[in-house]
Amino acid sequence: RRLSWHVGSVDVVKENEIVKKVPKRKLALLTSFLGSNYVGFQINDEKRTLQAEIELALYRSGIISKMNFGYPSKYGWSNSARTDKGVHAAAQVCSLKGEMIFHHKDDLVDDEPGQLDAMRLKVNSYLPSDIRVLDFGRVTGRFCARTSR
Repeated sequence: RRLSWHVGSVDVVKENEIVKKVPKRKLALLTSFLGSNYVGFQINDEKRTLQAEIELALYRSGIISKMNFGYPSKYGWSNSARTDKGVHAAAQVCSLKGEMIFHHKDDLVDDEPGQLDAMRLKVNSYLPSDIRVLDFGRVTGRFCARTSR
C-alpha cells in the first residue's frame, strides 16, 4: 500500500488508485423558491424543508462531501433569512464552504466563472422545479449570509 500526498492541485494516491483532491472555497448561492410545498426554510426533522432539498442537491452534485452531508455546521452553512411555511422568495442568499467540483483541467472548464455556472447547472438538475439556484459566487472566507449586508 502506498499513500502519497501532493500539495497544490493535490493528487492523492491510495492503494495504487489516484484520487483528485478538490479544493474547497467559500461560496454564496442566490436562491429562488416557491415555498408552498415546504414547512419553512430551516432543516426540520422528518419535514420537507427548502434547506434540506438544497443540501441534498449540493451533496448529489458533489459540492458537499459524504462526510459533511447532514451536518451544516461542518460546511459553514448560513442563510440570509428564515422563512415560514408557504413563504416564497425571489432572491435569498445562502453561503457555505463547498468543493469546486469543476476545478481540474480535464473537466473542460478553464475559468472560474465557467466553473461556478457549471456547478449551478448541476445543482439545479437535482433540485425540484420549485427551487432554483440563480447564481453561485466566490466570496471571502469571512462572508456569512446571515450577517453580511
